Amino acid sequence: MLATLGHSGEVDMLIALHTPLPALSDAAFERAVRTACRGLNSTGPGQRVPVATVGVMLGRIGATRPVSAGRHRVPMFWFPEDAARALAPIARHAEWRATPPGRPASVDGADRAAARAVVREVLADSPTSRSLSPPEVERLLGAYGIEVVPGALADGVEEAVEAADRLGFPVVMKLADPDIVHRTDLGGVRLDITDPDGARAAARELLEIPTGRPGLLVQRQARPGPELIVGVAQDEVFGPLVTCSYGGMATELIGDRSYRLAPLSETDAASALRELRTAPLLFGHRGAPEADVAAVENLLICLGRLADDLPQVAEVDLDPVIVHEHGLAVLDAKVLLATGHHGVG
Repeated sequence: MLATLGHSGEVDMLIALHTPLPALSDAAFERAVRTACRGLNSTGPGQRVPVATVGVMLGRIGATRPVSAGRHRVPMFWFPEDAARALAPIARHAEWRATPPGRPASVDGADRAAARAVVREVLADSPTSRSLSPPEVERLLGAYGIEVVPGALADGVEEAVEAADRLGFPVVMKLADPDIVHRTDLGGVRLDITDPDGARAAARELLEIPTGRPGLLVQRQARPGPELIVGVAQDEVFGPLVTCSYGGMATELIGDRSYRLAPLSETDAASALRELRTAPLLFGHRGAPEADVAAVENLLICLGRLADDLPQVAEVDLDPVIVHEHGLAVLDAKVLLATGHHGVG
């Protein structure tokens, strides 16, 4: 029966259950599995059907040693759920291989020359590596159509108040040191600043926090929406990866993150977003308005092209990215450049 099912072309994998009946001993079950698997494996690599066995039914725990079938060993599990979980990655890999790869999407209007100029200037000043300042980040990302919410740098209290008044209340004020990974951990962010007195008090408090590069960044406060974290990371084997994850204070606890090789196709961007467990929050979860998913996908594509064009970009961290019904807002952006093995043209 196993061999018949395997050769039928109607199944992709098989789980054989050993029901403890007197007519079918453990030895007889193993012989049946061994015979069937030898027949399946002899039909050629393109016809092989993965097989797992289960040795528990009706509360009886059977043997869990693998069944030897020639050069192959068929795993045996205690419960059907265990076998299904073991075979699931094979199914996902087969689906991935069957998906057309698509061609890397283009980024219209990308100014590669301007981006390379930023890289040259930064690495000329710091040959090994350096985190970019907010203006440098805006220039680099802007060359690929990625806009960060406008802000102004301030060195002192009154300068910060003037910047807030110029940008228009409400504003957000934060520590400007680009080497700080999580400003909130240091108490380095103030939200909902609605008037000059509030701006003055926030600036005084923030400037008392010791940092490597003193200074403040003042930005117009964005309206709320679903939060994402989008970025670029370098992998020693695969090279630049574009990452996307659910944002907010609990992002590390949730661990909801996807990865795609750069550069990305439109299919890559769409699947990276939709494979997140929290993706329903972008698609009108419980009556909420649907977010601008196309804008997020375009952001992923732009980052992938940037990472592929500029190997000196060691890390990019856009956190948070607030997604609205129409468009999105990148509220904070960090970029680390490091000397790579490729030169900048």
